[in-house]
Amino acid sequence: MQIDNLVRPWAHKSALPSRGLAEGSSSRATALQSSRRCLSEVFRSAVGALRAGRPLPTGDVIPAADREALRDSGRNGLWVTVELAPFAVAGGLGQVSETAPEVLNQYLGKDVRVMMPHLRPLKNSGLDFDRTGVTTTLTGFDGTAETFELLQCARPGKPVLYTIENEKYFGSQDLLYTPRDKAVPGIGEDALFKSVMMYNRAASAFIPALDGDKQAAQRAALPTARPAAPQSEASRPSGKPVGETEGRGRVRELFARAVARLMPSLNKTEKAGCDEQPAAPSVERFDGKLDFLIAHDWLTSPMFNELDPQHAEGLGKIFFLHNTYDEARDLDYACRVNGLKAPCAGATTYSPLRIGLEKADAVIGNAFYVERLTSGLVGDSAFVGALQAQRDAGRVFDMHHGLSDQYSPRDNPNLRENGYTDLPAGFGTHAARDLPALDGFKQRNRLAMQREMGLTQDADAVVFSWIARPEPYQKGFTMLMDQLGDFLRQNPKAQAVVAGINLEKAPADVQAWVETLRQDPQLQGRVSFPGFVDNQKVVRLAAGSSFLVLPSTYEPYGLSQLEAMRVGALPIVHAVDGLRATVADPGKGLETPAALQPYGRTGVFMQPFDVPAFWNALDARTKGQGPDAAQQAVLDNASRKLRNALDEAMALDTHTPAEATQARWNAMRYVEEQHSWKKISARYVAPIGAAKAAARERSLLGTRVSITA
Repeated sequence: MQIDNLVRPWAHKSALPSRGLAEGSSSRATALQSSRRCLSEVFRSAVGALRAGRPLPTGDVIPAADREALRDSGRNGLWVTVELAPFAVAGGLGQVSETAPEVLNQYLGKDVRVMMPHLRPLKNSGLDFDRTGVTTTLTGFDGTAETFELLQCARPGKPVLYTIENEKYFGSQDLLYTPRDKAVPGIGEDALFKSVMMYNRAASAFIPALDGDKQAAQRAALPTARPAAPQSEASRPSGKPVGETEGRGRVRELFARAVARLMPSLNKTEKAGCDEQPAAPSVERFDGKLDFLIAHDWLTSPMFNELDPQHAEGLGKIFFLHNTYDEARDLDYACRVNGLKAPCAGATTYSPLRIGLEKADAVIGNAFYVERLTSGLVGDSAFVGALQAQRDAGRVFDMHHGLSDQYSPRDNPNLRENGYTDLPAGFGTHAARDLPALDGFKQRNRLAMQREMGLTQDADAVVFSWIARPEPYQKGFTMLMDQLGDFLRQNPKAQAVVAGINLEKAPADVQAWVETLRQDPQLQGRVSFPGFVDNQKVVRLAAGSSFLVLPSTYEPYGLSQLEAMRVGALPIVHAVDGLRATVADPGKGLETPAALQPYGRTGVFMQPFDVPAFWNALDARTKGQGPDAAQQAVLDNASRKLRNALDEAMALDTHTPAEATQARWNAMRYVEEQHSWKKISARYVAPIGAAKAAARERSLLGTRVSITA
């Protein structure tokens, strides 16, 4: 394949940024020339790295003390998830799955690929999936035999995507999140647990088939697999000619990856699809041994228990602790009926979350969140002991996430249309110049957002936004319901946008609340309910908002606060877990984390309240029993603390606007400097290294090791 053939699809004039198109042919020629020079530099860097025996230059990313751990942690990894933006997203899981594997490849020189169910949005995505011909047959919960097939898609500029196809359990669904009592055609009730367990069983069967190690490949010869036929030069995957040396192949791979990294600067409109697909059915295996697995949340952790022991022995297993939600079931129902392996001796329940924590070689979880969980937040839940054991063994690593460039206020196409504005490249380096520019940025975007959301045009309005699902237990939505209407009536300069409510599926009390606010004469033009908003609208909504309201009772990490801070919307938060780790409000009695200390104030804290007592009182409210006087007092106390924070934010913006602007500038600098994926990637070195070291130790011992045994 000629190098020009790699460059040409993205170097065509129609793929240049919109600004370049508007400036005429001479500017396009200059931009194209600059892009070619940049590609040439990256190519030379890749060749130099290859000759020196390095996968990619990482000296500017990884501290010297961590480089040895990086070298010893292996290269090949599989990121197993049920969410992937923009196709299947319920929250932050999908955003992280979309970005983190690519970042590990780009900055750490890894080859991390993604696996997920072949859900309905993927079928309709326009991506070009190849059938590998590799299948496995499993007995479903209803006793019928089900065939699952491994599909693959080599997306340009993205990690290889593997999906598992089965129409009954995955194909008719948008997400694997179904209420327990809702029946799904073909599956019946309890669809979430059934679908998740079938996915984990199929994933554990297919994972060895991806391993490039010869012995692993032999073990992965599934009974129903179609062996790949000898391939001609025209039909080989990746278009590599027969006889091409491994070194030249790596050069091509590195250069293709480099081109893909430059795609955002050459083409502002994403192109969905897989350009080069193998013509013959064959699995795109890793180049060498599969080194580590990443289970992204409890929905994928059961695969740790289902893996073939011989293959699992050498695999480092990493578990992301994103939530305490756990679809625990009776052990007999899970294992005898469906053939799942019993998780551990003496267990009476099948707890996917406990499996993830027990079987992992490394756990990634927010330090504040882990501390609250092990201090009694969730009582004596089945998984707490396993989390304590992993923490005591030193296998829990603090969670950190970055933001993609789509949330940047600079050079952002989403902020250059419909009256929105972005910021100049030099913003963020000089306070005296930046602060007036930031005020103008917020005012102009506020007017554009008000037009888009149907609010009254007022550049001086203070806009409060909610951008989350209306969930009462974690997100604290009932607090907003209790306070928003009165707060707006008492503050005529305040406006509100409440995004994320699907009115057709919302509970009756939420529907009634929305209708009451919509019909209130005092609130005409001052409150908007736009429903679900995609990532593009999130950026614009946050850029036009003064504050983001996020009174979560727990937040394993949270991305909404970072997304808002990145474009100058101050978060109003209950200072717990990931919110406490990423938002600073000095003077509220909490020690500011070291990474935040140089920046000063970046948000507004609510006063803390008793979360377990709040949940108990909420049970009575949401389940129709009606809270008693003591329970109502608990609910009133929590909502009153949100109201106090709203009042404080309003006063900050109206009485001390210079302080508000300074806080917004602080927040923007903090997120840009501390939460770029380039910086965050270095935080993955330790858990990946620890997981791989544990796998090596198991291999040397010749036995599986469990810290809870």
